[in-house]
Amino acid sequence: MPIDRESAAKRAIEHLEKFGDTDLFPSLPEMRCYIDCKDAVAAEFDKLTAGNYRPQHCIESLTPKGALGFRISHQLSATDNIVYLAATIVAAPDLEKYRVNTESHRSFAYRFIEGDEPRLFERGKS
Repeated sequence: MPIDRESAAKRAIEHLEKFGDTDLFPSLPEMRCYIDCKDAVAAEFDKLTAGNYRPQHCIESLTPKGALGFRISHQLSATDNIVYLAATIVAAPDLEKYRVNTESHRSFAYRFIEGDEPRLFERGKS
């Protein structure tokens, strides 16, 4: 059954609330507004199209890697994060149809879970 965009936006917000958006940076303060007004935000996100949404620039930073190294890291804006995650949730059931069967134990990538819970990926498949 296809996932509607408004439900996908709500689930994206719930996932980001529970699991965060990054393990490198603190959560962006505006995410709290999206969480507190989830239903209204999801309704507005449902109106977005590729023609009327303008992505924002990401935050680019050097972050430590190991004892002596650094890497370039990026953090999306809270809005972009929700938009892209919701789009992924909408597409995920169709994408999963083409993936290697999990019983073959040949693929250990993230596996999407359909449903309403905030967790988007199967436990132990990361």
